[in-house]
Amino acid sequence: MRPAMDQVTQVVLAGAAAQVAFGRSLGARAAVAGGLAGFLPDLDVLLRGMADPLFPIEVHRTFTHSLAVVPLGAALTTLLLLPLPRFRAAWGAVFGAAFVGWATHAPLDACTSYGTMLLWPFSRAWIAWDLIAIVDPLFTATLLVGLVLAIRRRRARPAVVALTLAHAYLGLGLVQRERAFDAQRALAGNRGHSIDHGRVTPVLGSLLLWRSIYVADGEVHGDGLRLVPFAAPRVQGGGKVPLFRPVDLPADAPPGVKAAFGRFHDFADGFTARTPAEPDLVGDLRYSLTWGFEPLWGIRLPTGGPPAWAERRELRAERLETLLGTVLGTAGEFVPLAATVRVGADDR
Repeated sequence: MRPAMDQVTQVVLAGAAAQVAFGRSLGARAAVAGGLAGFLPDLDVLLRGMADPLFPIEVHRTFTHSLAVVPLGAALTTLLLLPLPRFRAAWGAVFGAAFVGWATHAPLDACTSYGTMLLWPFSRAWIAWDLIAIVDPLFTATLLVGLVLAIRRRRARPAVVALTLAHAYLGLGLVQRERAFDAQRALAGNRGHSIDHGRVTPVLGSLLLWRSIYVADGEVHGDGLRLVPFAAPRVQGGGKVPLFRPVDLPADAPPGVKAAFGRFHDFADGFTARTPAEPDLVGDLRYSLTWGFEPLWGIRLPTGGPPAWAERRELRAERLETLLGTVLGTAGEFVPLAATVRVGADDR
């Protein structure tokens, strides 16, 4: 499964927003309508293209996540609830709550690194702000507590407070993202690199740890950044791999392979490389549970065969324990940025 903001967070955010807007007229029904509308856009993951391995990743977070389809999504949600008499009696307000709920979904997904086509069909640009990880327990728990208290007390204030804190948390993500970019530029400068293309993304469940990847001199460099407020950034090196681009395919590669890999390279924002342990697998380097380059998914380019999508599910459980230890500060050593100054031909 490709990354998306987890459905629990989507539901509680949409429910809290709808409860604030329509709780007075609908009571808990507002949270139900908003929460359902916050869930439904992700059903696009059920779409499959039998002959096209890249169809699922290209269709996810597209038309169902566009701001332009919010009214249609709200209408669909309302239709699903109309068979229930309590919702049918207040269908207008139910539509409003569903509208609010559906409208929260795509912007929250845009705050992650995967991105979403907010402006489809007017633009097919992927918008990704890299402000929060796809799972962040603190963010979700804040919204959930606020929603539950708002329903129990029949007052909007707890949900308003939760939504305010959630927005402040995203604001902190923006500050941390800019700190991460500053650290990335300093890191590359210390190594004598000129960045051609770079990204920084928060790791699972934390705004204190960030993954830095950048392209320089035909190589992708990966690092972990520890960004504690009011403290100097620290770094843990993850290594480097040669960038693998569409022009690096063999000249005699079948047209279908060239076309498929070109689409995958664009999908991965240009961060693609062969996996050392599996040379036929070209991975999406944006997503790894370590600072190094063990991609969680990619596209296989077997000799003489069609390209195929591949997910490396076996890596996730294996790497998650290491990642948790890194988040807690018990695995690996982070060093000051100055310790990464190039020595001779080595940039570590």
